[in-house]
Amino acid sequence: MVTRDNGEGRVGQGDCAENDYLELVRRVRAAGLGDASHFSNSGILLSPEVVDELRRAEDTPSALFALGAHVWGEEGSELEAIEIFRSASLLGSLDALKALGVALNWMGAHEGAVTWLRQALEKEPDNPQLHGLLGESLLALGQLEPAEPHLRSALIDPSFYMPLARIVQLRGDMDEYRRLVFIASDADVYGSHILAGNILSDCGDLDGAKCMYQRGIETDDAHSAFNLATIYYSQGELSLSEEMFRRAREMGDLRVSPFDDFD
Repeated sequence: MVTRDNGEGRVGQGDCAENDYLELVRRVRAAGLGDASHFSNSGILLSPEVVDELRRAEDTPSALFALGAHVWGEEGSELEAIEIFRSASLLGSLDALKALGVALNWMGAHEGAVTWLRQALEKEPDNPQLHGLLGESLLALGQLEPAEPHLRSALIDPSFYMPLARIVQLRGDMDEYRRLVFIASDADVYGSHILAGNILSDCGDLDGAKCMYQRGIETDDAHSAFNLATIYYSQGELSLSEEMFRRAREMGDLRVSPFDDFD
């Protein structure tokens, strides 16, 4: 476990100054630091379990990666964890290299993610998750053509059907787009049910659309609730419609409904 100190009893500025994580790991592995130890100016505490894990790691880069993984798990410490992953990557930790690419992708720092994910794929060219994340980041940067083969290499994970569907939609291949969306919805990928519902609604299959929107609601998709309310309204089911518009708003869709009173 990694926790924050309240500032009392913190180690001095000279001890792991400027967040010198490598120096911390080396000290942990070289000598005992007690049952728990502060490190860096940010005041993080290492539990005895974490200290033991760092000592048992195969080598220093592996220990540094383990430290970053624990820091990543602490809310609000993502940027600090990324710096630790970066340090471990530069020392040769493949796990840290992959974690760095994943973390930057998750944070929306796609240019950086592309750099590190490509390096990771040089070492693990058959890793589908790395391909998928690289494809997502390339798509976010508007690089559709290079993104597509990476996403197609990642379809063992159904979540990557969605960004791939976006690419084929943008190039106008609507048959392929519909196929990918329905595969994703069958796998209950978040955000797929509303798209599948929209496709069915546009084809006049309102019953099928309602079923898809209901499945979207079960994944906490507020927009699915709004679209379902809209169908109820169009069919004259005003009580159900009003209730579903209310539910959509509670879930986070703040669009105006026919029942809003502006007087």
